[in-house]
This record gives sequence, structure tokens and C-alpha cells, in this order.
Amino acid sequence: GAGSAVQYMLELCGAERRVNLTELGLDPDEFVWSFGIDVNGEVHEFNLTNDCENGDHSNVVTLPSKEAYEWTENELQIIINPPNRPNILKNDGYDLTFKLYHPDEHNGFNDSTNATFAFYFDTVSIPTIADLSFADGQLLEGTDSSITATLRNDGTSLAVAVKAELICEGVEVSDPVFERQFLGNDDSIALEWEVRTNELDWWAQSSEVNCNVILTANNWDNTAMEPKTFKLEGEVESWSPDIGITFIATLGLIILSVVLLRLVGQNDKFRLAATYSGVLALGFAFHLMNMAWWGPVVLFMAASWVWAMTWRSSVEFQLIHEDYQRARKGVSTLYSDHYEVLSNAKRQLSIILAMPVLGMIGVIIGFPPQLSSSSENVVSLVAYLLVVIGGVIFLIWNANRLYGSLYGRLTEVEIQASKIERDLGDPARLLTELASDGLDLSSLISQPKPNIAAEGDASSSDIAKWDEETNILLETENVEIHQEIEELNEVGAVTEPQQQEIPELGQTTSLEEADSPNISDIEQEIPDEVSQSENQNNSIGVDLDDLFIDDEQSEGGELSE
Repeated sequence: GAGSAVQYMLELCGAERRVNLTELGLDPDEFVWSFGIDVNGEVHEFNLTNDCENGDHSNVVTLPSKEAYEWTENELQIIINPPNRPNILKNDGYDLTFKLYHPDEHNGFNDSTNATFAFYFDTVSIPTIADLSFADGQLLEGTDSSITATLRNDGTSLAVAVKAELICEGVEVSDPVFERQFLGNDDSIALEWEVRTNELDWWAQSSEVNCNVILTANNWDNTAMEPKTFKLEGEVESWSPDIGITFIATLGLIILSVVLLRLVGQNDKFRLAATYSGVLALGFAFHLMNMAWWGPVVLFMAASWVWAMTWRSSVEFQLIHEDYQRARKGVSTLYSDHYEVLSNAKRQLSIILAMPVLGMIGVIIGFPPQLSSSSENVVSLVAYLLVVIGGVIFLIWNANRLYGSLYGRLTEVEIQASKIERDLGDPARLLTELASDGLDLSSLISQPKPNIAAEGDASSSDIAKWDEETNILLETENVEIHQEIEELNEVGAVTEPQQQEIPELGQTTSLEEADSPNISDIEQEIPDEVSQSENQNNSIGVDLDDLFIDDEQSEGGELSE
């Protein structure tokens, strides 16, 4: 009644199977059904063999306490466990008869409300795709493979006009559509689509593959069913050796490069071998990790390695230029034609150091090569090769130019140093070269004019007296010269022909003009020259005899002896 909560009791009193399994020759143990009811989260399983007439009401289930008409909003929850596939029969199930007892008015379970409910498989078709996968487990670039699946009908009725279409991104499907006019409730069909993977970009290690199977069909009454989509995702992997071989090859080539670099001191050819082994190691390392950023990093490391080894290999140009410097000095050299040797060295190094990057690209794209034919892929590969090889050629030619410029400057320095040394050893020649360059010699013999006033207390008269005293000293020196000439006359002969230079006039007098030179003739010539020298000394104001008096005295001594 209204306003009071009641705990009704429910009992299953009959269960009738809708399909006769014995007539169909089927084993009932393979088509087992079970039922239960949810009471406040606890499931109470019904006994399908219970008989309410025998007076045993032990299987009565007490329902939660509810107000009147509350069950219209909070319905009973029946739990059903049907047979599993493939033991599903159309219209198979049970008709269950229940009795509802009032807890206080059932009169010994004689008064009840009875109802029968039917639980069975509806007549419906449920086409589906199962076990969708790649046949080989993985996809390799540029190879033929297949995608497999199973088409079946999970319903209990016939499906009409069934169509399964495979649409993929990353692979090409040869025959994407599968059609079947009828699909029974017990039909199961194996599907297989032939696919071909695309070639990857040369710098990429993998690419994603996204496939969708779109399934459409009609019900048994020819009404269209809602399309279903089944997804399959994967990756197309680039060609690569076995991971064990790749790791061992990478490690071995790295160790070989280190050993070869240690041997460079014995022969520079080991550096070239280290370049090859290092680049090949990077080529195998390209296949070690399947990450998007790993490929570009390996390519950058390879270019840097080749350029670094190229710059270090340019030491060969230093040896050639050093040998050329020795040739210019007149020293024996290793090469006869240094220009030809330089040209051959540039050409050989450019070819030798450009080859390693080609070997690395070969290891990356595989054998036989797996290369996408797209224009962007080919252009990027050519651009990378041109950048690396162009960098090698630039470094080689620039290194040769730098060494040539350096040793050219050293040559200029040596020439200037030898010229300075020669000029300092021969001052007369230096003066001659200066005169030939346009130097005015009159500035050397004219009276000097000071352009800076000297500080002091001397007057003009004192300066004039100093000049007179200087002239007296010059006259005294000339008298000494006459005395030396008289001594020569007393000797009367000269021991050997000599050539006397008079520094004041810059003239020479040969002592080999006659077999018996006349000393009196020399005596007559010298006073005239001495007088000219005195006049010049007076006009110049510089005692040039002081520069040569020691030489004349020494020569006079030799003559007197």
C-alpha cells in the first residue's frame, strides 16, 4: 500500500528451452545458459530446475524494500550468460516463469502474482571483421606483403550485400574491395589483401602505415546497416641488416678508426683509411635506432667527420710547398715539377675524400638500393652529396692557397732580409742605389743648416773663433801629409804597385801605369789635390780627412817600410 515499504519475494518456478537440442543432435553441455538477478550489487543465480509445487521454497529471493510503484522507476536487473560462439542458435533461449510473493500476504506461498518472460537470441545479422593484421608481422620498404582478416557474422540471421574495402596510407593495395552477396550466421571467411610498401625517403628509417577496413551490409529484410570501420596501424621499416650484425659492424669500424688515427704519425695514408672506416661506421649506426631525429644527426656527423679529416689531410700541401722553397734556394728537392705535384695532389685528395660519403649512402639505402622515386627525395639526396663533396673540394683548394700564400710571404721576407744584409755589408753600394733612386748627393756635401736652434750662451764671435781653430787643425793635417810624401821621396821606390784612393775627391790613381813610377810626379800631383781638398773642407765645414787619416797613415807606413 501507499506510504509503506515492502520487501517482496521472487521465485523462479519454471524454465522451458525454446530449442530442442536432442532433435538437432547437439550436446546440451555446449549450449549452456544461466540466469541471475542483481540485488543491491549481489547476483543471485536462479535454479532452472526449481519446482514451486513441491513445497520447497528455498530458492526464493528477497527483493530490496521499496515503496509502492517505486519499481516502475527502479526495474529489476536480470543477468544473462548465453553460450559462447560458435554455439549460438537462432531463436535459442528460455521462457522463464516467475512468482511474486507479498511478504505478509502470500498465505503459505499460495497467493502470488505469476508472469512468464522469454529470453532468446533475436533474429539479427552482425557482420564483423576479426583478426586484422599484417601477414608477415612487419613491413619492409619496397616489398610485397599482405594484410589478412576474418569476415564473419556474429548475428543469428543472414546478412545481405556484404562489402569490405581496405583503404591504406603508406602502402598500395592491389585489390582493395571484397564483396559477398550473402553471409550466413555461421559463415566465416578468410580475407587477404595484397599490398606493396612504398620506398622511404633516403634519410628516413621508417614511416607510418594507417589502414581502415570499411564494412557495409544489409539486414535479412534488406534494410541498410550502419557501416563499421576497423583500424590497423603499423610502420614500414627501411632496409637494414640484422641488429646484431649492425651493432658489431658499427663497433668494429669505430675501433678500427681509432687504431688508424693512432698510426697517422707513421704514414699520412692511415688518416685516409680512418676517414673511410669512420664514415662506414656512421652508415651502420644509421640503422641502430628507429627515431625520427637519429637519421639527420648521423648525416650531420658524417659530413663533419669528412670535412675534419679533409682539413687534416691538407698537411700534404705544406710538405710540397716546403720542398718548393728549398728548390728556390738551390737546395736539392724531392720533386722536379712542384706545380704538377700540387695539381695531382689536389685532384687525388678530392677524389679519395669524396668517396666515403658515397659508401655511407650505399649502406643507408641498402643493397639493392631502396630509394623513393619522388623528386623531393632525389633532389635532397643530390643536394646532400653536393654539399659534402663541394665542402671537401673547397677545403682542399683553400688549404693549398693558404699554404702558398704563407710560404710566398716567407719568400719575400727572406729576400728582403738577404737584401738588407747585403746592403749593410757594402755601404758604398747602398749609397749608389740611393743615388740611382734619385737622391740629391749635393745635400750630402753642402754645408749643413740646422733647423733647430741649439740652446747655449755662445756668441757669434765665439762661433767664428771655433771655425778658425778648425781650419788651423786642417792645415796642420795637410802639412803632415806633405811630410809623409817627402819621406816617400827619400825612399825612392815603391815595393809593389798599389792603387791609392783620395776620399775627398772620390778619384783613384793607378800605381801600375809605368814599370818605374816617378815619386816626384806623385809629389807634384798631391799638393794640388790637397789644396783642392782644403778648399772643399773650408766650404763644407766638415773635416773629411778625419775619416781617412788612419788609412793614409797606415799606407804611408807600409810604403816607408
